[in-house]
Amino acid sequence: MKKIFVLALSLMVILSLLSGCSNKSKNTVAYKNGTYEASFDKQDKNGWLGKVKIKIVDKKIANVDFNYTNVVTGKLITEDVTHNKLMYAATKTTFAKASKQFSDNLIKTQDIDKVETVTGATASTWDFKTLSAEALDNARIGAPAVEVIPYSR
Repeated sequence: MKKIFVLALSLMVILSLLSGCSNKSKNTVAYKNGTYEASFDKQDKNGWLGKVKIKIVDKKIANVDFNYTNVVTGKLITEDVTHNKLMYAATKTTFAKASKQFSDNLIKTQDIDKVETVTGATASTWDFKTLSAEALDNARIGAPAVEVIPYSR
């Protein structure tokens, strides 16, 4: 009886090791080609409305544009000199640099869960991941409408 138990246990260990060595990645997703957008339904406490636009080419993330628009002036946060000076003074980064890091990282990893937080842009990281996840959900099914989601931060 003891030999059967040891044999069964050994077989289970071998099978679990073999399944762990599989070449299939559970994060591999085939997106539908097109452009997918997501934005929040209202601005943050400083009047900025976040939006992301993701372009899928050959079923992969090819381009990502993440920015905020000021609801009063219509100006993009990347063009707001005052905001960028204040952000740089406080965090030693600017939104333009952080946005480029987010975008580059998402294109490289093809996985929103692998996008790293940018030091000095923690709130923007949350916004980027939230909006991108919504846009990519639509890219999985090929629904190109702009997804407007509740702002909850």
